Amino acid sequence: MDDLPDWTNNLKPLYCRLRLSKHNKALRRRYYREIEKEKLRLAEKGVNQEKIRLACRFLCSFSCVRNYQCDSCKRILAFLIEPEVQLALDYCRGH
Repeated sequence: MDDLPDWTNNLKPLYCRLRLSKHNKALRRRYYREIEKEKLRLAEKGVNQEKIRLACRFLCSFSCVRNYQCDSCKRILAFLIEPEVQLALDYCRGH
């Protein structure tokens, strides 16, 4: 999963632990709360909310994390890797 952006580094282990704690409901709730905190931190940092949503969708699927060969995963990865386009306005131009 080296293809994912650096901002997902804190989400990867949380989703891995969430997948491994199948039967312990209290532990799963704890991981869900930690994931929500991390998503909020990323949103406050300025990461695109759609990218956060798609990264979480990608990371929550065990089969896709292992090989991500399906078309949906390829599209998600392409969107996540795509650089952010920032709108720039030029206010210094004279008339």
